[in-house]
Amino acid sequence: MQTIKKILAPIAFDDTSSGSLDYAIQLAKQLGATVCIVHVYPIPLFSFPDGTLITSPDVATQLSEVAQRHLDEAVRLRQGQGVELSSLLVNGNPWEDIVVVAEREKADLIVMGTHGRRGVTRALLGSVAERVLRSSRVPVLVVHPS
Repeated sequence: MQTIKKILAPIAFDDTSSGSLDYAIQLAKQLGATVCIVHVYPIPLFSFPDGTLITSPDVATQLSEVAQRHLDEAVRLRQGQGVELSSLLVNGNPWEDIVVVAEREKADLIVMGTHGRRGVTRALLGSVAERVLRSSRVPVLVVHPS
């Protein structure tokens, strides 16, 4: 079994990912590992039969700035717990880029939350956690909010 020295903790700024981040930090503390907190956000595109509406550069910049502020706040709130924290903000497809970042950052484990949706809600919204589980070569620990 590989020693866990670096944990990647994807967050979406909701209660579920906040809980999984706290779990990742406590696990890292027990293992003497570091935690890299990552937020992956897409730039919205809207397709119509006659074409595609692309988000303006100003709106894309605003989205990035707001996401960075939330990410910085998530780190700030968790400083001083005896675990080295770093953060990354990535523009892209959440499930794909979580997998890419985990490999690029040489993470030993991904710890992420799941909403546990079922039925139509899950079919419509999909599951980032499930897609990461299915495609990652890095081990994934999924934390349910309950």
